[in-house]
Amino acid sequence: MDDLIVPGVLELYGSDARKFRGLIRSVEDTFDGMGFDQISPGLLGQDRIFKENLDFLGERFLDNLVYVGLKKEEGVVILPEGTMRTYDFIKRNELEQARIFYCQQFVRNEDPREVAEGKTRNFWQAGCEIFGYDWLNSSVDVMTTAYSIMESAGLPDAVVRFTDKRLLYGLINSFPIAEQEKIRKNIENADDDSTKFLELCTSVQDGEREHVSAIASFLDLAKTDLSLDSLKDISTNEVYQEGIQDLVRLSRALPSNVNQQVLPFMAKSWDACDKLLFDVRVGDYSGALAGGGNLTYNHYMPEKIKSGMGVGVTRLFEVQTQRGK
Repeated sequence: MDDLIVPGVLELYGSDARKFRGLIRSVEDTFDGMGFDQISPGLLGQDRIFKENLDFLGERFLDNLVYVGLKKEEGVVILPEGTMRTYDFIKRNELEQARIFYCQQFVRNEDPREVAEGKTRNFWQAGCEIFGYDWLNSSVDVMTTAYSIMESAGLPDAVVRFTDKRLLYGLINSFPIAEQEKIRKNIENADDDSTKFLELCTSVQDGEREHVSAIASFLDLAKTDLSLDSLKDISTNEVYQEGIQDLVRLSRALPSNVNQQVLPFMAKSWDACDKLLFDVRVGDYSGALAGGGNLTYNHYMPEKIKSGMGVGVTRLFEVQTQRGK
């Protein structure tokens, strides 16, 4: 086949395109079977949707936007993701409850160096947002739906990994604010790895070393056969224990067919999620195939519970291809 016309923009042909179309169908059918309503927002959107939500997305997200030159129109972009577009729809239509899913292609303005290393500029992503329903059921629904999509894609070995932000908060909320921020940043940069975390903390002051050592030991728990009982005994902090109690409720409420793993901490989506954080992985693929949690989106009815997740359909297809499916 010819080289790609635009680097990072993949094209599929013949049997590959047919298989990919079948995967998209199975993803959409799973959402339908779980009782979600589909939104098809089109290719384009306004940049204001993302500029208004930088507290959720992060300042650097604007670098992802690809602008389109339309006659007499300004601020038009190719949609880079689906969550903010879905909540814009919920807000404009003043919905009080919603169970919405999307499944389409998105485009991001990725760094050419990362594209040269294999990152794609266009990708298919599916996702769902549950707005205005109770915490336990909506949390279980997004995790169960993610796992069901893996099963429908022929990946029954997928594992739903989840944690609660309050565990780490409970351990560090007595530390000085500056130290809390430093610890969180170093954990994220270390990708949850305790060894890398300690390497990043070499410049800490003497009074912080005990705290750093304790957090490293906490991260190390992810390498063990971790149980909720063992996590429960680590701290008596009230915030920490509230997180443990909700993890117990979630673990018990998940269907028995869902492979689950409790983690002490997850850096991914820390700022975008509140309480629950989760992802879905398979053993022979290094990245997450899906992820989400309880969202911190506060620009519409902030008192309402918001749970959501996204599925990397392009990544799913990569795994299927690697496994010869």
